[in-house]
Formats: sequence, C-alpha cells, structure tokens
Amino acid sequence: MLLTKAVSALEKPFADQSISEFEERDHLTALRGERVSFQLIYTYKMDDVEKREWVLYHPEISGPLAPYTTLSAVRNVGVQKPCVGTPETRADKNYLRTKPGLYPDILTPLGVGNKFVSASDLLNSIWIDIDIPENTALSGKQTLTVDIIKNKDGSKVATHIYEVDILPIKLPEEKVLYTQFFYQQSISGYYQIPDYSARHWEIMENYLTVARREGMNTLFTPISLVRLHKTGPSKYRADLSLFKRFLALGNRLGYKKIEIGHLFTAGNCAYATSGLCYYEGGEKKPMGGLNATDPEVTAALRTLLSAIIRYMKKYDDDSRLIFHVADEPAADKIENFRAARATIADLIDPYEGVDAIYGTSDAIAAYYKEGLIRCPSPETPHVEHFCSLGVEKLWTYYCCGPTEKYSNRFIAQSSPVTRSIGMQMYKFNIHGFLHWGINYYGGGDCGGFTLPYVDQSAQNWVSAGDSFTLYPAMNGTAYESIRAVIMQEALQDIRAMQLCESLYSKEAVVAAIEDAFGKELHFDTCAQDIETMERIRETINEMIRAKI
Repeated sequence: MLLTKAVSALEKPFADQSISEFEERDHLTALRGERVSFQLIYTYKMDDVEKREWVLYHPEISGPLAPYTTLSAVRNVGVQKPCVGTPETRADKNYLRTKPGLYPDILTPLGVGNKFVSASDLLNSIWIDIDIPENTALSGKQTLTVDIIKNKDGSKVATHIYEVDILPIKLPEEKVLYTQFFYQQSISGYYQIPDYSARHWEIMENYLTVARREGMNTLFTPISLVRLHKTGPSKYRADLSLFKRFLALGNRLGYKKIEIGHLFTAGNCAYATSGLCYYEGGEKKPMGGLNATDPEVTAALRTLLSAIIRYMKKYDDDSRLIFHVADEPAADKIENFRAARATIADLIDPYEGVDAIYGTSDAIAAYYKEGLIRCPSPETPHVEHFCSLGVEKLWTYYCCGPTEKYSNRFIAQSSPVTRSIGMQMYKFNIHGFLHWGINYYGGGDCGGFTLPYVDQSAQNWVSAGDSFTLYPAMNGTAYESIRAVIMQEALQDIRAMQLCESLYSKEAVVAAIEDAFGKELHFDTCAQDIETMERIRETINEMIRAKI
C-alpha cells in the first residue's frame, strides 16, 4: 500500500524517517511572477494484498496550475562531513543532523515517463515547482491536482489537491544583487573537455541559465577571459574575444551586473592572482605569484582593465561593472592591499568596488574607513557593525562559516535557517549577497576534482554543501539542490517585503516581521521551524492583500 502526504518545501525528509512525522500542507499564498514549491512524500507499506518489495507508479497533474508545474525527484547524497566537528556546532539547533549519512539535496528529473518506485519502509519525495507567470490573469485560489497512478493497471491510488492563493499583483523587480563565484574551469575539468570549446560554452550556458532562474543576477567574470599578448617591455595588447562572448551570454540570460574577478591574491594581497597571464610567441606565461606592485603586473592589469572599461563604455553600459581587488584581505595586510590597489585605483574608482572581508569587526572596518573598499562585504556575524558605520552599499556573505547560530546553506542545516537570510538582509538594507561556491568541484588542498554526488566538502575541506549549489548532470545540464531553491525563496521574500514597504513603511514591515517571528531580528536569530518561517511570509502577503 502506497502512503503519500503533501508537505512544505521547507522539509528535508530523510529516507529513514516515518511519513507520520510530517505535517500535511496543502496550500500557500503567492504573488504573480513567483516560484513556489511543495513536496509529495511517499513510502510503501506491505500488506496482505500486495506482498512485494516495490511497486511502480507515475504522477499525473491537472488543474489551472498544471501548465506552470515541474516535477522533480528529491535524491539523497552520501554526506561524510555534515559540519565541522566542534561541540558547539553539533549542539546547534540549526542542524537537522550532524553525523555522516544520506541527506536529501539533489533535484533530478523523475524516471522515464515520470515513473518512480516506492520501496518498503523507505521515505522519498517528489519536489513540485509552480512558476506563476508574472503576466498571468490567474488570481485567487487556484488548484493543482496530483494523481498517483499505478503503472501495472492504471488505477489511481492517491490524489492530492494543492491550493495556491495568487494575489493579483506582481512580485517587484529584484533590487538586491546576488552573486556566486562561477568556476569555468570546474566545468571543463569535471567534464574533461577543452577550455572554451563549443561543448564548454554549451555547458556554461546550461549552468548560468539555471543560476539566473534561481535569482543570481551578477555575472562573475574572471580576468582570464581577457587574453593579453606581450608586445614589448611592460607593453601588452588585450584580446577581448572571450570576454565579449561571455558578456553576450550573460546579457542574453538577463544578468544585471558584470563582476570582474579578483586582481590580487586572497588574504595577503601581495601577489598577482593566478588568473593573470599573457601570451608571447604563442606560449602562455603565468604572472600569478609576481609581486602585486611589479611594473609588469601593473602594466598588464592596466591594459586589461582599460580594455574592459572602454568596451563597456562604447558597446554596453559601464555602470554595470563591479570590481574586486582581493578576496578576504587579512586585518594585518592592509598595507599590501593599499599598495596593490593604488596601481589600478584610478581605473576602478568610478565603479562599484566590492570585496569580502573576514575577521573581527574593528580590524576589518579599517579597509572601509580608509576608502580602500567602498562597498564592503563583511561576513554575516560582523555585518551589523558595518550598518552602524552608515555604509551606503553594504554587502554581506558567508562561506565556510559561520557554523553556529547564523544562516548558511550547508546540506545538514534546516531549510528555514537557510531561508532566514532573506528577512535578515531586508531589515538591514543589504545591497548585495556573495557566496563563493556555485560549482566548485575542486578537491581543495588535495587538488584535482571531487565526485559531487559522494563528496560535497571538497575532500573534507569544508562542511558538506559549502562549495557548490548546482550538481553536474551527465548530459551537461545542471541539477538544482534544495539549498539553491530555498535561497531563491529568500530572495523572493525580500522582493515581497520591498513591495509591502512601498504600501506601508519600512518600520511597519520590520515590526510585522518581528511580531510574527516573536523576537527582535538579527543575523544570529534564524527561524528554526517551518511554521515560523511560513508565518512570517504569510504576514507579509496578508499586508499586501489588504492594500490591493
């Protein structure tokens, strides 16, 4: 006998759980232009009628929302390092589990013909997405009917009617910038294809299409896309062919900002980044490792940056440019950063300059106070300190940490915790969010490439899920993770809150959020249960409904 239940997308059903542990959810409220999701969990209980270990089924969908619906299978991955091994982390309520095991994370297509197998005493899930068109005439309570059909005889064994109450107003255009570092060589390395071959471009487009759907609107563009050719001592010529093709790809997919990759080494800012190289006599010559203020490095970078800026001014929109100097400069390396930046400051100063800065607030704030980083991106534990400094365009980020109290996107963390970053960024007027890992399949310090389906920690380097949010499919497409979709929901929350603010005020919206939350909202206060997270968003939706 098949047992099924419709549950929230914020659930993470583990294979060894009982279906009775989950609360049924059969409705939600949404705006036009919003992607909403729920899950249909299922298991099989043998009885006297069918004494079989497995039975084959397929879902059939109908109703007004059916044309906008996509079904995926939630797959488990083998997680060896769910979190760092500190007692504090293992006691943190933000984690669902902290021991190695199978964790639900990948969203893949169902079997051929949407078939699936329900095995005895094994809990699985079908993920159901509804992409509500922004120009739809649908409003009010609309339904999606999901019938589960037994393949053997065509009989209907379960029916679920899910209701979406669509408010007759469009989710506003995104304002918050969202970037994840896109590793082009991770794709060519994982799939064993030549860099910038036709297949490489095809797969990159597949990935960037999925990332854009999930709300990423800033295109990470490594400086290696500009080919430098040495023409004499401290003289270079820039070939923008690859850059222009990548820019055209991003424009076609709707990316808003062009984020030029880091120019100097992370942490110490003392050397040219490994991506900087030039060609001479047909031979590629790396410049990474040369002193940051070496005249050859300065000449090369100035040629490269000048070429990008001229092209954007003439053929695109140079106001879209974002520049990085060096990632996570150390508190005691400010002199290095100052000297390296001075070599190209006149070129990048007219544009948005963003760098992630890591460490204690007082130490890293010096980079902003001196004007070396005009749009700082402190890690979430330190961002409220920068709010007090009156930063105009304040970013934030997380990566390998924080591991306790704060929102992150580790596989072992609960989805409400991951989604909490949205309301936090809204309250504190965060301009942009940065994360390093959309597709880092590298092996960390061990080198080479890892197998993402069995190792999500870059060979025990980071907590599982930190280094990527998209999985590589065999056919060159990208499979979404639950974490990526939940981050999209957080970004949609921000847009809904901004709409609500336009109808009321910032103070009124924050007060409503905190009333629904039950406490004052900070970056270290996350919704730790589904009911709280859903109540907060429903509160916003009902405020919007009252004004339209």
